[in-house]
Formats: sequence, structure tokens, C-alpha cells
Amino acid sequence: MDLEIRFVAQSSWSPLAVLACDLRPNLDASGFLDRAAFQHRYGYELHGAFENGSPVGLLGVRACCTLSRGPFLQIDDLVVAESHRGAGVGRHMMAYAEAYARSLGLGAVYLEARPTAVGFYESLGLSHHPSPVMRKVFG
Repeated sequence: MDLEIRFVAQSSWSPLAVLACDLRPNLDASGFLDRAAFQHRYGYELHGAFENGSPVGLLGVRACCTLSRGPFLQIDDLVVAESHRGAGVGRHMMAYAEAYARSLGLGAVYLEARPTAVGFYESLGLSHHPSPVMRKVFG
């Protein structure tokens, strides 16, 4: 597999939007682009995995820093095209994310995992964080 992973400028996000909807059934491509554009105002970036120029994965990230965690890369989205799942694309994208975090001087990566993906992330050396995720939805 000839895989290229790279930053994707906001003006070129449309081809990646269809991939995002694979794991976000509540969104269509337009809805994803709207939400991603909103997040972009707060540092969200999209990086894409391409095979022969065609998108096969996306990685949505934000550089963050909190008092409790220090500087880290938050992985908001990691999606691999169904046709390429199990082919190592996700592993390559996570290695890319870790290298990207290091290049920014960040000391860790954090993400929220779907229950079906926990084993995948554990196989890459990620561990469970002891703090539960809490939320309150307005409106």
C-alpha cells in the first residue's frame, strides 16, 4: 500500500467529509463540514490518508493544554474507509499523530474511543484515563 498522510487545508475538506460520516451517522457531509469549520476556529485540523490520491482515512486533531494534563494532542476523529479497515491505515495514522504531537512539543495524545475500538488503541500502547467523561447538553 502506497499511503500518504498529510495536513489538508480547509478548502480541500470536502472529499474527506464522506469518510467522516461512516462513523457519524447523525451527520451528512454538509453537517460534518459545518461542524468541522466551527471547530477549526478553535484549532481543529484535518489530516488525510491518501492512497494513489484518493482519501482512505481522516484524522481530526487539536493541540491542547490543561493544568491537569499539560500540553497534549486531542484526537477528535480517526476514520478509515470501510474498504481499507484492517489494512494498517489506522496504525499509520496513529503513528503520524504521535509524530505530529512530538513535532509540536506536546507530551501526549488523548482521545475518546468507541467500545469496539478500545482493543485497537490498547494494541498501540494507549491506556484508559482514570477520569470519566462528563457532559451536560443545553437546550
